[in-house]
Amino acid sequence: MSQQSLKRKWTLCLLLCWGIMATYAQKDLERLHKFTITEFYQDQQATTAMSKEYEKVDGSGSRMAIIKFMSADPAVKIDNLEAFMFNFGNMKHETVVHGDELWVYVQKNARTVTISREGYAPIKKYNLRTTIKEGATYVMKITFEKVMSYVERSLNKQFLQLQLEPGLSNAVVTLTREGEREPMETSTTDATGSVAWNLEFGTYFYGIKVPNYVEASGRVKLTTSDSTYVEKVKLTPNFGYLEIQDPGNASGAKVFVNNKEVGSVPYKSDVKWDCGTYQLLLVKDLYKSHTEEFTIKQGETTVIKPVLESNFAETTLTVEGGADIYIDGIRKGAGRWAGPLKAGTYLVECRKANHRKTQKEIHVEVDVASTITLDPPIPITGFLSVNSTPVGAQIKIDGKDYGVTPKIIQDLLIGQHKVT
Repeated sequence: MSQQSLKRKWTLCLLLCWGIMATYAQKDLERLHKFTITEFYQDQQATTAMSKEYEKVDGSGSRMAIIKFMSADPAVKIDNLEAFMFNFGNMKHETVVHGDELWVYVQKNARTVTISREGYAPIKKYNLRTTIKEGATYVMKITFEKVMSYVERSLNKQFLQLQLEPGLSNAVVTLTREGEREPMETSTTDATGSVAWNLEFGTYFYGIKVPNYVEASGRVKLTTSDSTYVEKVKLTPNFGYLEIQDPGNASGAKVFVNNKEVGSVPYKSDVKWDCGTYQLLLVKDLYKSHTEEFTIKQGETTVIKPVLESNFAETTLTVEGGADIYIDGIRKGAGRWAGPLKAGTYLVECRKANHRKTQKEIHVEVDVASTITLDPPIPITGFLSVNSTPVGAQIKIDGKDYGVTPKIIQDLLIGQHKVT
């Protein structure tokens, strides 16, 4: 080969290598748009987050705050609002599109936020300069700048995917980089029980919390960008079931577990109970409250057959004349009443029209049946003077013979009567 041919060959090789390097450098750079937060403040007049229509609560029962994310210029609409992603550290959040606004529901106590969107330079750990309050409504306005910035693509990153078995959604997953104390990411699993991040090479520790399962944790090391690192995490069940049967006298009793009403006897839970020890309280009228401690074990149904202790006695009350019988101000019947009374002291009254009521205090002992005769109401009487012309007319009052006129009739029950 001649020296001139060899020179031309090296020149062509150098040009080809330069072209490859130039192409690689261009791919290594990404054009990013930029957005800026221009305003963030609490809307003191808004009650959106407190309203029944829009409120959301977190796992602890606290109302979440709402951040209304919008364009600072009403004439400029934000396209694809759902493309924005938010990270409030350890605070749970969710987003909902309302017209030209993106409502970000976030737990109380959040102080910073990271906002990102593909093709845009992210805003990292923006200081909200306040602590997010429970049930408050905030406004965040952004503007877009026409300036372009360039970032060099990192070649030392790898995707980490955690896949839960079983595939449970809404499990809370925290990720902490080795050597750091605070979690760098807090996310929730999707409908398939999966969550993923694009992370720099290194070692990471993860923690997983989901109701009714034992907390899981692990360690992964990312070293290559050629493939996604998939970590399958098998969760250990941590739940059982509760059943309360009626062996004889517990039917209808209200069931309280750890002071929360959950149903009535007979009771069979259709939800999972975390394994552990609980306090049971059964409440039923005429019976003493029943308390006991029970334990839920993994994969088992705890069956309880309570026997309630009676707290009443069968009681019979009678009174002459068909008077109405009242117990502690509540009418029970006329002339006679029989039924169970809870152990204790009661005020019994007998009432009748145009009579003075009588009262009696009675004492009821557990399982001691009793029959009590009550004093009838006392008649209230007056006098009636009857005369006629000519005298000597026969007197009848309400059909009863009272002699002849003139006459004063004593001890006549007050009220209306028919005189003949």
